[in-house]
Amino acid sequence: MNLFLRYTFLLWFVGVGLTNEVFAQTGSTTVNPTALKPKTYAKDVDFEFKDTIRQEDKMYQISVWRRIDLQEKYNLPLYGSGDKKDNGIMRYIYEAVKSGKVKAYSSDTLQISNEIGLVKFDSLFKETDFKTPLYVKNLYYLDFKEDFVFDRHRSQIKFDIKYFALVKPAEVNYDPVNGQSSAGLEKTFAYIPYKELMEYFENEKIVGKWINFDNSSESKSYAEVFEKRMFRSVISKVTNEDDMTLADLTSRRFGKFSQAEKDKYGADWPKLQAFLDAMAFEYKLLDFENSLWEW
Repeated sequence: MNLFLRYTFLLWFVGVGLTNEVFAQTGSTTVNPTALKPKTYAKDVDFEFKDTIRQEDKMYQISVWRRIDLQEKYNLPLYGSGDKKDNGIMRYIYEAVKSGKVKAYSSDTLQISNEIGLVKFDSLFKETDFKTPLYVKNLYYLDFKEDFVFDRHRSQIKFDIKYFALVKPAEVNYDPVNGQSSAGLEKTFAYIPYKELMEYFENEKIVGKWINFDNSSESKSYAEVFEKRMFRSVISKVTNEDDMTLADLTSRRFGKFSQAEKDKYGADWPKLQAFLDAMAFEYKLLDFENSLWEW
């Protein structure tokens, strides 16, 4: 009996030792059964609002630059009401920056070295390049950059907006000495981080809304509007090797035409063709998303 107990305890100790050695080497637990060290994934936490996408999950991505014309009928809820448009998105962007809680930059790199001071931003927003008054209603172009991303983790297409760009339209940014009939200069004067702006609207409970003129109880927050794509925009640029806008690309093509071809198509051909190219690319993105799961 003593011999039996002796060998039983010996086998038990050997088994415990082997088990401890295996667990020490693998570190397996019910939480981490494969004993693999949890991976850390890079996320674009600086610019993405709410749902951040892991860099490893971005299976397909292309950058797209768009322009919202607030004067278009579909975009009037963003433009605001009345003659002054004081309850439109431009007014609330101005107040967000003036509060000091949202930064404005002179470059789309959004680096701290390019930050625009509050005094300078105020003058850029309220004056043309020729120091004539500029009003909120005069700023009816809202440009923005976004990434068209396929998130393989969620198996979804995401529109990841990076920043807004504030633009002085050529029609209002003209030299008063030569008169309004002279060609003005369109100018982008400030870049606003999308994530920072939307967090400000959300945290500060800003009253600014996408206005439903038919039912004011159904007005939407700006974050909801851009998340649900409740606006109409036109593509002005897509990622390309020349880093040029669609308008610049068509102008370059037009410059290579013979004089006979230029006379045939007319001087407005580059502008029209840029619009057609924008529509073609828009449908290309829609087709990409629509056919994503076709077999």
